[in-house]
Amino acid sequence: MKMTRTSAISVLVLVVGLPAGVAKADFVFGERVYLGPVVNSPYGDYEPFIAPDGLSLYFSSTRPGGLGNEDIWVSTKQTSESNPEGYWGPPLNLGEPVNSEYREGLPTITADGLTLVFSSNRPGGLGEYDIWLSTRPTKEDPWSQPVNLGAPVNSAGIEYCGCISPDGCSLYFSTGLSVGDDGFVYGGDIYKTTRATRDSPWEMPVKLELMPSRNGSGNWQPSISADGLALFFCSDYVDVSLLPDIWLATRTSDDSSWGTPILLGPEINTLDGEDTPSISADGSTLYWCSGPGTDFNQYDLWQSTISPVVDLNADGIVDAEDMCIIVDHWGTDNSLCDIGPMPWGDGIVDVQDLIVLAEHLFEEVPPVQ
Repeated sequence: MKMTRTSAISVLVLVVGLPAGVAKADFVFGERVYLGPVVNSPYGDYEPFIAPDGLSLYFSSTRPGGLGNEDIWVSTKQTSESNPEGYWGPPLNLGEPVNSEYREGLPTITADGLTLVFSSNRPGGLGEYDIWLSTRPTKEDPWSQPVNLGAPVNSAGIEYCGCISPDGCSLYFSTGLSVGDDGFVYGGDIYKTTRATRDSPWEMPVKLELMPSRNGSGNWQPSISADGLALFFCSDYVDVSLLPDIWLATRTSDDSSWGTPILLGPEINTLDGEDTPSISADGSTLYWCSGPGTDFNQYDLWQSTISPVVDLNADGIVDAEDMCIIVDHWGTDNSLCDIGPMPWGDGIVDVQDLIVLAEHLFEEVPPVQ
């Protein structure tokens, strides 16, 4: 995929108008962490997807040992006495029938690990790139022969970046894209389609109103959170002459509209291109790929933590005073206090927020800049 870049970097916080002395961010990102030479290679490693169980990291790569010039690979988390939190093991090629001599990439998997959605330009599709689906009876079984999703999802154009929801009944994807002379994909918008059950047909896709089109800019690479309330995506809206950035839109319920997207800050976006965000099921970690220019052979995989701001009065410690602030805003949609169960909250201040705050009780907290 071709990506473009932003000129300005915003601080990744949801700013709220509050009096002095009160924290001004609902959640923050940790520093960028390079996934290291075990997962990354001298070749292109990009388009990550963290499995819902957090134990498998799927991604696209042009490294040797595959079946085509771009294949899907997977690294699994290993644990040891010296590293109980685990480390990523050597990646394995998914092999046939998912991979082929053509291009396969952009994998996403349902919460049960039994449905895989990916993009490919293999024969049998409706356009240059289509979205395909493969299933398996159990996690120990091999993936089935991929099936083209067909109309109304795929078309004679380019459908790309399919992100399936944890329950397998919603699909976010990019369409309206075009291929430039350099072979990269430009422009596009994000659409959503749903189905009643996994055995039901997909309904007519609906365009998401996120970033308006400007000078040919586009939106692509959607990653929906497990609670359906946060959508991470890429856009070259700020400056189409440069490289892409990662943005975030949130909403308070499945039925509400998406809020104004926020450009993520320097913990995520840099002067390089940032692409293909993937949010973990618990909302605590964001994975993405980054590299200079538009050549994905120079891209690598990165991650960053996401933490709610729990020191609500910014006095340097989480204590009873912060609990009182939550109680004072009980039942409201106050974004400062709406810190659970995910870092971006759920649209209401309730017991979920007290649970999150209690997990950090009596912690000393550095001030949010």
